[in-house]
Amino acid sequence: MVKNYTCEKCGKVFSQKGHFTNHQKRKRPCKPIENKVIEEKVQEKLQELSENGEIEIKNKNLIYTNQNSNIKKPMEPCITNKINTYEFVLGDCIESLKKQTDKSIDIVVTSPPYNIGLKYHKYKDKKPRDQYLEWIYDIFVELKRVLKDDGHIFLNMGYTNKDPWISMEVALKLKDLLVLQNNITWVKSISIGSDKDDTHGHFKPINSDRYINVTNENLYHFTKNDKVKINREAVGVPYKWKCNLIDRKTGKHRINKKTGLPVEDKRCKGNTWFIPYETIWNKKQKGYHPATFPEELVEHCIKISNVKDGTILDPFIGSGTTVRTAKKMTDSIDEYNLSGIGFDIDETYIDYCEESINC
Repeated sequence: MVKNYTCEKCGKVFSQKGHFTNHQKRKRPCKPIENKVIEEKVQEKLQELSENGEIEIKNKNLIYTNQNSNIKKPMEPCITNKINTYEFVLGDCIESLKKQTDKSIDIVVTSPPYNIGLKYHKYKDKKPRDQYLEWIYDIFVELKRVLKDDGHIFLNMGYTNKDPWISMEVALKLKDLLVLQNNITWVKSISIGSDKDDTHGHFKPINSDRYINVTNENLYHFTKNDKVKINREAVGVPYKWKCNLIDRKTGKHRINKKTGLPVEDKRCKGNTWFIPYETIWNKKQKGYHPATFPEELVEHCIKISNVKDGTILDPFIGSGTTVRTAKKMTDSIDEYNLSGIGFDIDETYIDYCEESINC
């Protein structure tokens, strides 16, 4: 019989004593169980109101249905808010994926360990090459299973000057499993100018008389088939030459043949995305994680996929950027209604995710 270990303060249950011990020794105090009790009571009250016909839960939104209800006016704004779930699971990504339902995920945005020797808390980022590639392949077999037929996978991979092939080998390993629909270069830092270079963004400098600094990473866009559409203009840029908006025959504003509406001042920005990497001043700023990516990168992936109501997954949640971005977009943009799931084997990262998702 498996023995479980329960934290008396927050109520978390652990199947392994080591995880339980680490939880008790962690620097950040866990949330008191009273907070969870309050959340449960809120959910019970919402369910009661729904059963009484005073509110209706539809597509994760609450709809006010009974004008004669005794609900006080200050509660009305809460009733119209979106209700979404943001879940962080402590555990192995393959085992956690196996518990997910087939075709239940709309978007995957993730960045696995690059196998280049980065220092994580628990994971050793230097497996034998064949073992690492097989491990990645097994993960993506499960990701393909849980992904909807019209879903998207965005895989961020870095590399080093000493090992420039690792990113390409991972993509090649998945060649017969998924369709590589777009190969995007994420530029983290760039210097522009001739006399005085103006540098934008940040990168990790190296001291070498052989290599130059690596200022970009790969972003592979995979789909399950070659019929999945995207919204290129969702992350588009304005036309530099506005004459492109004018019909040369009529001299009037061009009309989009598909929509019948005037053409927007926006065009596809191409497969090179300059998204500056934020300068990190201390480890806490990036959740004590050695390889984070900016929220804007996740936002681009979500927008170009054109998924506005669905679930986003990151099997290597790390500092929580993927799910946190989905929540921010849902909270700030009316047309987005996204839920999120993240897995990680390190309790330190899971704790940070749970803490930062509510900030």
